[in-house]
Amino acid sequence: MNSKRGFTLIEVSLFLAITGLIFLGVTVGVSNSIAQQRNNDAVQSFAEFLRKVYSDVTNVQNNIGGGKTEKAIYGKLAVFRDGGRKIELYNVIGNIGSVSHNDTLESLKSLRVNIFDCDSSGCSKMAGIVEMFTSKWSSRIEQVALDKPYTGALLIVRNPKSGSVFTYVGDDANIEIGADGVGTQDFLTKEIEKFKIKEANFCVNPNGEGSYSRRFNVRLVKNARNSSGIEIFSPESEDNQCEK
Repeated sequence: MNSKRGFTLIEVSLFLAITGLIFLGVTVGVSNSIAQQRNNDAVQSFAEFLRKVYSDVTNVQNNIGGGKTEKAIYGKLAVFRDGGRKIELYNVIGNIGSVSHNDTLESLKSLRVNIFDCDSSGCSKMAGIVEMFTSKWSSRIEQVALDKPYTGALLIVRNPKSGSVFTYVGDDANIEIGADGVGTQDFLTKEIEKFKIKEANFCVNPNGEGSYSRRFNVRLVKNARNSSGIEIFSPESEDNQCEK
């Protein structure tokens, strides 16, 4: 005589335990995958922002005010704000004229470059933030030193004579721009002294302030001329300066 046999308590317990482990593994795997994707997104969005800046400087359209003008756009000023979470991007505007210097910064100083729209009556109208970058998710851009946000600035400009693009780094620029947009005729020419040709290492912390995580290294090679001067190193890379 055949009899039907059900599951024992041990078999049911084993089934539930194995199912729970599988579910936990899938959940952890999905969570890790999402976190990794967010990390990559934060790093790539910052790198793409820098690449776009170089593209805009190389392919600048000098149409200030439309029609005939005595001013030209010579590049971009990127100022890091909000504890490494935002970047303000400004047009660098200067006079049109011949220059006697081969040195790019000296030439720009002679052309009275500014981020303000100045005329004979003064500088009351800001040329304007042409773009604002905000870091993705909860990430922030930091210095190589741990838990310190990057608060400097980048000056990416064309030489008025040759048209070649040059990159200047101001780690300690700390450029203050009034909320009312009021500037002076020599605002940027004074700030230029803070910028140097040097390598720049930006550390992208995926989890932001107060949370240690392995950081990605977005590097601007010394005197980058275009977007090819932007390099990205994962936390595992031996060339990553943020994990030394």
